[in-house]
Amino acid sequence: LAVRNMVILTEHDFTFYHLAQLLKQRITEFQAWMERVILHNETVEYHANIESLILLLRSLTQIEPPPLATAMPQRTLKLGATELAMLLEFQDIDLCKPPVLSRVLSVMEKYKAVANIA
Repeated sequence: LAVRNMVILTEHDFTFYHLAQLLKQRITEFQAWMERVILHNETVEYHANIESLILLLRSLTQIEPPPLATAMPQRTLKLGATELAMLLEFQDIDLCKPPVLSRVLSVMEKYKAVANIA
């Protein structure tokens, strides 16, 4: 649920700016949270939080056009590739684990394979 709230905060410049600043200030907590989400999906079972994590990462780096009937201005801020890499890179680099994005992709592929079987 919290990750969906973070996605909502990316919709406008003001809230996006504060969310990005908070993520940069609390980078170790954010990385620990990502690790828990990924590890849960790798070991226990698939959970929709992994999709929300992907949506959050996408919304931090891309600007979606607003709906046609909205009076809100379009967001202009986004994270660059280096800022996203800084958020995703763990402080203690564990060489026995693959990078975060490849782990997320493997969880999604595993879920797709299970969903196709069912």
